[in-house]
Parts: sequence; C-alpha cells; structure tokens
Amino acid sequence: MLGLIAVGKTMTTRTSSLLLAAIALSPFLTNAASHCSCSSYYAKNAQPKWVGIDIVDDEKLASSGSSQCSGLKTIDERRSAKNAREELAKLLSTDISVKEIIKNTSSSTVSHSDYKSVIESQTNQLLKSAKVYDRYVDPINCTVYAAISISKADLEEGQQEKIKQQQAMLGAKNSCLKVTGENSSQLTELLTEQLLQHGYKLTNSACEVTYLVKNSIIKAQSKLVITQLKLQIDTQSKKSIWQQRFEGKGLSYSKRSKTELIHLANQDSTTNLINSIVKLKNTAIDSY
Repeated sequence: MLGLIAVGKTMTTRTSSLLLAAIALSPFLTNAASHCSCSSYYAKNAQPKWVGIDIVDDEKLASSGSSQCSGLKTIDERRSAKNAREELAKLLSTDISVKEIIKNTSSSTVSHSDYKSVIESQTNQLLKSAKVYDRYVDPINCTVYAAISISKADLEEGQQEKIKQQQAMLGAKNSCLKVTGENSSQLTELLTEQLLQHGYKLTNSACEVTYLVKNSIIKAQSKLVITQLKLQIDTQSKKSIWQQRFEGKGLSYSKRSKTELIHLANQDSTTNLINSIVKLKNTAIDSY
C-alpha cells in the first residue's frame, strides 16, 4: 500500500486571500466581469468548492490549478491543467523526496540535478492516470481553473508499474565483473569501487548481467603510456547488448616510472568507461 495516502480526509485552501479581496472590491466586480474575455468559456456558475483545495483521503488525491486568461480557450485549458497537475504532484513529492534521500545516503555521487530528475520522473509516473474532471472561469479575476484527481487504485497501479520498470533497468540487475588482460587485478579494484559508488549491484554469482573487460597496453614510451579497455555487456542468456573501447593515457614530462604511467593510463580509461556506462544505468534490458 502506498505510504503517501493518509486515511481520513485532509483539506487545505489556497484561496482565502482571494475571497477577502473579492469582498473588498465588490462595487467593481460587475464591471470587471464584463471585460473578461474568458467568461464565455463555460456555463456561468458559482465558484465550485474545489477551487484552491487539496484533498487527500482514503479514495483519492485531488487538487486544482489556474491560469490567467489569455482569451484562447485551448491555451488556457492546457495551462490550467498543467498547473493543476503540478499542484497534485506536490502532494506526492515530499514522500518521494524522503524515500530518495534515504535511498541515496549511501552514495556521494548523486548530483542535485540527478536527484531532482529522479523525483520528477517518479512523480510523473505515479500521476500518469490523473484526470481533469471539471473547469471553471472566475470572471472577476479573469482566471481559468482546472480540477484534477487520481484514485488510490490508480496510484497503486502506477506504483507497481514504476517498480516493474525499475527492476528492468540495467542498474537494478545483479551484475558480475570479469576483467582480463594487463593489470587485471588493479582494474578490477578500480572498476568495482566506481561501479558500487554509482549504485550498481555487483555479485560473484547469479549474474543477470556480466561486464566483460579486457585491458591492453597499446603504446609504452618513456613519457607516454596508452592503454585500451574493451568492454562487452552480456545478458544472462549470453546475448551481447553493448560493446565499446576506451583509451587511457598516462603522460608525464617528469621522471615517472613505466608502472606509474600505466597506473595513470588505467585510471583514465576506467573513468572514461564508467562515465559511459553510467548513462546506461536506467536503460531497460529485459527486452534483450
């Protein structure tokens, strides 16, 4: 069950200040209404109770959004619906944010932009089935409103779909790392450390994904060493889903040993490899 749905009913309002302002300006209301180009969008009714209200109960989440009238109905409806969806998302984002903070405390490599992107994508996934169920025009303030809601059942379905999608991603799979070639022990250590930092699940058995890495020294001079990593990613069925080569350079104009230059080159090629496969972390691979 979703922990983000509160049992019982909680309501908040964002419109009390607007109502007070409307009362104070009542002598001017009739004239203002007649000049609102959006007043003919819908049948003229009293302001609905849902305007400015957030609702969280045991059946649904509901909110509303608004847009200043532009005189173009399709634009105003799209903008007000977008704002309503944003307001609805706020009811979820705090819970998701807390979960993501807990989830990411073990990694110091999660940037703010990545973190925000994860929250936004998860919220969008959960709200995929949200629907606009009513609209209203306030002719006095010349504002277009949209009411939006999503059922608890649809949220549960979205949560299950989100889990299913996450489990299909490369980064969620039990992964094995096999390094061969020059300096394989050093490279195994470097790659293991960086893969774990980026949240990959490394194991020595039950490999759902295997990272096959072969290292070669392709140039060795007194001041320059160039190495090359060949990476192949295989699924459990031994199907190759990705291959690429990464060069690394160890360069020094001071007196450094060949061993030191090789170490620098290995660090360089490893960094290049990690930067590339991190971009594949959220790629669904179950279809391969």
